Amino acid sequence: MRVVYMVGGYSSSNDIFLHKFLRYGVDTHVIYTRFAPADSAVLRRVNASWVDVSRFGSLPKALRWLIFGYEVVSLVRQIKPDVILSQGIQAHGLLSVLSGVHPVLLMPWGTDWAITAHRSFVMRMLSRYVVNHVDLVQIDCEVGKRTVLDLSGGKLRPEQIWVFPQGIELDVFKPCAEARRALREKLGWTEKKVLVMSRQLKSIYGVDIFIKALHTIVREQPHVRALIVGEGPLEVELKELVAVLGLSEFVKFIGRVDREELVNYLNAADIYVSTSYSDGTSLCLLEAMATGLPAVVTDVPANLEWIENGHNGFTANRGNPREVADALLKLLEDRSLCEIFGARNLAIAKERADWDKNFEKILKMFDLLLHRGKNVAASWVPSEHPRSGV
Repeated sequence: MRVVYMVGGYSSSNDIFLHKFLRYGVDTHVIYTRFAPADSAVLRRVNASWVDVSRFGSLPKALRWLIFGYEVVSLVRQIKPDVILSQGIQAHGLLSVLSGVHPVLLMPWGTDWAITAHRSFVMRMLSRYVVNHVDLVQIDCEVGKRTVLDLSGGKLRPEQIWVFPQGIELDVFKPCAEARRALREKLGWTEKKVLVMSRQLKSIYGVDIFIKALHTIVREQPHVRALIVGEGPLEVELKELVAVLGLSEFVKFIGRVDREELVNYLNAADIYVSTSYSDGTSLCLLEAMATGLPAVVTDVPANLEWIENGHNGFTANRGNPREVADALLKLLEDRSLCEIFGARNLAIAKERADWDKNFEKILKMFDLLLHRGKNVAASWVPSEHPRSGV
């Protein structure tokens, strides 16, 4: 089977996909449109093509996109895939549809269905065109499914949308007492209570809200420390905020790390924090849950499909540092509650976020597309229970 995998921003989650494709002997062709990390060994083992839209920078925007679109569509047609797997609706989803090659499996990832599709009437109509011309949709949360159905204007059928998360590698993301001890000793934080956030430093993830909440927390619990793992355009601004609030001794910015390093930072922590304004099912959250961490997250609907307030974590209103601080203080003051929530999260991750099991569902989608087209209603229960009941 030959698959064209269409991606924009290349990340470690793409590597995880490609490892699976290689393991199962899939003839994989990656078309990516933002520069991939040089250390991606797996990208060098597949047929990869980088279509660099930035090289048209001196041309008018409309002309740049016409040339870019023509190049991508031409490349897809030359490859002649059996299936197109496309991340995102408005760019790669559109180009997949315009290629005329079918079947197309669309994989919306969050911002495309939650924000971009609603920015204007034109963008909504473009999004509707795309979702109504693909063959199947895989999405990671129930709220995303409802939104895509609404975008389709009733043309897309519920059974054409399969709901399950990509999942994570449970053999990598798991509790490890030795990693916890070693990294805390290295940081000099053996006796501290440690919070961790592993989001990109972008406005949509509300990292400044976490920092402002921390300013409240350390006044009551000065032994608390925070790890911010990730990179992004707001790095300088956020470091300045930390300095202005007098938090420099309490916060460490770690930058971008590979997943083997990330799991060590998660294990070194006591609580995971996400203060995002918008999200699909967050792989960062699932990674933290799989290492046995309790979580404090904002009330993004997709988060609520994983974190039940008072059961396996706490939720706070988006953009409200006081509520985030209050939720974190509840956990910081109750070690036994942290342990209970962490154990529940580990069980949920094992039950619902196992990438080995969930990739089998991707393969089943390919099989149905190749042999049954859109007639999948009798072959699949389209969505899983929003909560595990653990």
